Amino acid sequence: MHILTIYILLAGCLTRSSATDARVFNEPHLPDGLRKAKEYAGSKGFIASLPEIFKARVRAPFDNEIWNNWFTTMSEESVVFDKNKNKTVVVLIHGGGILSSPNRVDRVFSEDGSGMTDDGEGRGAALLSDDEADAVVQGKIPGGRSIKMYAYDEFVQQNEDELPRVYGIVLDFDKAKASTDGYTEFSVLEKNPLFISRAGGVQAAARYLAKLKTRSTNSTRMGNWHPFARINASIPQCRITFLSGNLGGIGSNGGSSNPFQGYDSDYGIGGDANINNRGRFVGVRAVSSTTLRDLPFVEHTKEGHVRLEANAVFEASLPAALWSAQWQCVSAFGNDFTYHTTPATGRVASIMNIVRARIHADFTNDVWTKRYAALSDQSVCQRARDGSHVVITVHGGGLLGTPERIMQAFKMDGESLTGQYAAKLSEKECDDLLERNLLPNGHTLDTVYDSFDAFANASSIPERFAVVADYEIMAKSPRGYVEVESLRDDPWFLVSVGSVQLAREYLNKISNRSSTVGNWPPFEEIFWHDRQSRVLFLDTDGGVLGTNGMINEARFVSLAPTNASASIRKALFD
Repeated sequence: MHILTIYILLAGCLTRSSATDARVFNEPHLPDGLRKAKEYAGSKGFIASLPEIFKARVRAPFDNEIWNNWFTTMSEESVVFDKNKNKTVVVLIHGGGILSSPNRVDRVFSEDGSGMTDDGEGRGAALLSDDEADAVVQGKIPGGRSIKMYAYDEFVQQNEDELPRVYGIVLDFDKAKASTDGYTEFSVLEKNPLFISRAGGVQAAARYLAKLKTRSTNSTRMGNWHPFARINASIPQCRITFLSGNLGGIGSNGGSSNPFQGYDSDYGIGGDANINNRGRFVGVRAVSSTTLRDLPFVEHTKEGHVRLEANAVFEASLPAALWSAQWQCVSAFGNDFTYHTTPATGRVASIMNIVRARIHADFTNDVWTKRYAALSDQSVCQRARDGSHVVITVHGGGLLGTPERIMQAFKMDGESLTGQYAAKLSEKECDDLLERNLLPNGHTLDTVYDSFDAFANASSIPERFAVVADYEIMAKSPRGYVEVESLRDDPWFLVSVGSVQLAREYLNKISNRSSTVGNWPPFEEIFWHDRQSRVLFLDTDGGVLGTNGMINEARFVSLAPTNASASIRKALFD
């Protein structure tokens, strides 16, 4: 059984009436996705439980993304022995329990397999320590937290609107085990203790099933899967609860209408999933007035119902950050009835894209208040035909346009880095680009301006291109904090920004708050005869950073295609 993982994250200074903003995450490894979701939330955020996703689905149309993808919820189910009751129980926690910590989930994965159980079917759970098992029954969660706990009979008497964000339900193991494992009639689920506990109450369960019925007159069943009949209940263990919905509610009956039980189906609630899983997350947090999401990084952000949304992607190293940004561009779209695959319009922002966004943004916007790496690189090469040195600037993906090529700079051999931590280039890489417009990954650049003048006089500039300029011309650019006006005709600054027009509009913007700006070409501190390349950065004051080494943390901007008409951003969360 193949299961995707999606978390829904609610963050910021949220109350149950706060306006929220959603973002899709997708990571190959579950704790990595959980970690990014928590970072996105910040200290005031939380991750939505299964009941909260149920409630959001009830409010949303069936074409919304929330009905058309898999989710991992911040709900978990532990099988433990209750010493006070002298029997085995299932402890359901909504809102964040033992496995709400990425570091705790990391401990599940060990080479010797000691972090998880073996159920004989390849769907293991997180193995709990005796201390964890004893504590969770009492509502004591790692990190010193204590949460409200309800016995099942007490829980069904509660006013569901007054339940806390984080709470637990203690259900007799035998009751949970007696539940049908698989596609189950709605009439049975409405009274089933396990389903009611998962849904967040009797009325929450009824509302969700009533909504699902409206999708089709043939909708009479839903998947409610559990492991309790096959596991060794004497071993304390915990699983995260999953929720599918890839088909907008169609096929929830299972059987001949939906014979699959994995990613290709509306599988229902997966409470039996393997803890060793991937993670596809939807983060939701309080709407921010400083978000860069909707800024015009490109001239045309929408085509049909597909639009590009911007998100900052930070990692502690350049190759990791670029990989994450590129991955988000191809993994955030989700399922759509019109597109069978993700639209190929996503990209990582170049300097030119970020500058365009900054021109239209307030100085308080995140696009100004943080430093950004760009999918723009600048190289020093020597022409084979005459021995002259040139500076080659590529916007939109050049010699360092892939994580794999950047990683070569970390090999720690004689061909990895220059003394100033730029990536060393081979003679072949320089010749391929200068003579054949060819990049290391085999792609060819369609547009290469063979001089600064050719670039400066171009009537229009594409999104991806290269400029080959004489080293002597570029090296004249002043270094340090300089007058804004001094850069209006500066070849290095204009080429680094990627457009003469945009560069001058950008300088006009900068001049609204400062008469000086940082300008950091690398030429005063490099050995010009070394073939080398660097990723370009934009600083918070507006200046171009052309001297940063490869050993650097990085924040790229991913411009990912999203479904504008049915985005999960339109789903309503309390």
